[in-house]
Parts: sequence; structure tokens; C-alpha cells
Amino acid sequence: GGLSTVCSAPNVDAPENGTYNGIFDYFGYVLLFFADVDWIGRKGVFIFSYFVTGVTLSVSSYFNYLNSQVGDDCHYNETYTLITRSFAFIGKTFAQLTWVVIMQYASEVYSSDIRSLGYSNGNFYGCLGAVIVPFIVDFGPTVSGSVFAVCSFVSAFIFVTLPETKNRRNFLRVEELIE
Repeated sequence: GGLSTVCSAPNVDAPENGTYNGIFDYFGYVLLFFADVDWIGRKGVFIFSYFVTGVTLSVSSYFNYLNSQVGDDCHYNETYTLITRSFAFIGKTFAQLTWVVIMQYASEVYSSDIRSLGYSNGNFYGCLGAVIVPFIVDFGPTVSGSVFAVCSFVSAFIFVTLPETKNRRNFLRVEELIE
């Protein structure tokens, strides 16, 4: 969605960008294999991934801004373009890692009696974000990358307050969570 647009570069066709985005999605899955979620914990993976995504998208947005100051729409600094795309793709890889881990985390954080409701609410808000993204992207790659970076940082800080689910038993009822 939005990260795919930020990763796009001028004068590059859509199939090539789609190929790059698919490759870096794959790297997100491979990274999960090496992250060893059971050793680090879901919370640690989330906080680290959101933070790295925020940093890389901030750098990408900054160099995209510098690139937009170089000249008109037909002339770009190739080094700035390379840096912009590289950091955006790294951010996309870590965002993909976060998306993969959220499935496991969401199934563990809720008790069994509200698990489907909690998971579906989270999925709904994720889809709502996908509806809003095209409007943010209309402001240009620099603004959209900055918005995604801020959202990543906010998510990392919010996630600090959530419980770790590693080595925690799954609860059957909400009342057990409160006790």
C-alpha cells in the first residue's frame, strides 16, 4: 500500500516496483525465521521492528525531500534516489516482519471468549488504514513516508505498554485476565 508507493522511484515502471516490493516482503518472512520470536518475545520483535521502520522511513523521506529540491520532475539525483529507495525497502521489510508477528500476538493476548472479536477489530482497523493510505499518498512520497514513520514510532511506544505473551498461558475467559 503506502510503503509500496514510498518505495517507488521516478521513471521506474510499476511491474518492476511490484517485483521489488514482493522480494522485500519475502525478506520480512525470512527475517522472522532468524528473529526467533520465542527467544526474544513478541513484544521485543514488535518494538524493534516498529522503531527500525520509523527510522528507515524518516531517512527515506528526508532524502526524498532533498531529491525533490534538486530540480524539475525529469531530473533527480541518482544517489538520493538510491538512498531513498534502499531505506524505504528496509522499512518495508521490517513492517512486513511486524505484520507477520501480529497474527501470533493477537491470538495470544486475548482470552478465548473474546479472541475472535479482538482479532477482528484489529484486522478492521488495519483495513481502515489501507483505505486511508491512498489519500495520504496523494500528498507525495515525502509527506506519506513521514506520516508512516511517525505512526511507526507511535506504535513502538504504545506497544511498550502491552503485555508480553511469551511463556504466558492462554486464558479462557476475560475474568481470568482481570484476576
